[in-house]
Amino acid sequence: ATSYNWKVNGMTAGSANNFSYTFPNPGLNTVCLTAGNGLCSATFCQNLFVFQAVGSGECEGSYLKIIGEANEIETAYCIAATPDGNLILGGSNSTNSILAMINPAGDLLWQRSFDLTPGNDFIYALMIDSDGMLVANGRDQLNTNTINFTFRYDYQNNTMLWTRYMPDPSYSRSEVMLQKPSSGNIVLLGFVQSPNTSLDNTYIELDKNTGALVNLKIFDSGTGGTTDAFWGGKMLGNEMYL
Repeated sequence: ATSYNWKVNGMTAGSANNFSYTFPNPGLNTVCLTAGNGLCSATFCQNLFVFQAVGSGECEGSYLKIIGEANEIETAYCIAATPDGNLILGGSNSTNSILAMINPAGDLLWQRSFDLTPGNDFIYALMIDSDGMLVANGRDQLNTNTINFTFRYDYQNNTMLWTRYMPDPSYSRSEVMLQKPSSGNIVLLGFVQSPNTSLDNTYIELDKNTGALVNLKIFDSGTGGTTDAFWGGKMLGNEMYL
């Protein structure tokens, strides 16, 4: 190339071979280079997220990463950190649930697809349990009648350990996932539709080794018709705070 045209957010910012620029504000920016030689030219653009250091600190390791294909419908709902410092994303790719692992630099290490229901299923929550296994919770509809599922997965050896389906009643949700320190069992919190069409709180406990149902409790916090739902929870020792 013999000519260079650098643009930042659509505004011309330089014409040299090497380009240096100081961003006035933090946030998402688009930098484009058009290079030509009088006969032909080509343009390449890159999204950059600019971080502002606080005091004398630096933002090393911070980045904005776009993962996926431009023509695919992909959604990420949750993220979990592995003991070795990598990250696992959970979500959906069109009609299937997906898991994807990235390293601390944001590089995609692997992506795996699971067709868990007849519908457009997706993974909604992730957790690395005390044995280093991945536990995932999801469903096939966001806000309508749905099939809920939970599975335990050996992500290092790509082995599904068990899958538990909860299709009935169909209008139910598992919104929170915890692990009991005493037994290691998986606890799901959410809501279920009662016969009078209101929503009641639910507590579901699954055996960590088999996925078998250990305990199920439904709580109605008010009179008939009152809508209740567990949206959060935390384990402190063997005590659960909802």
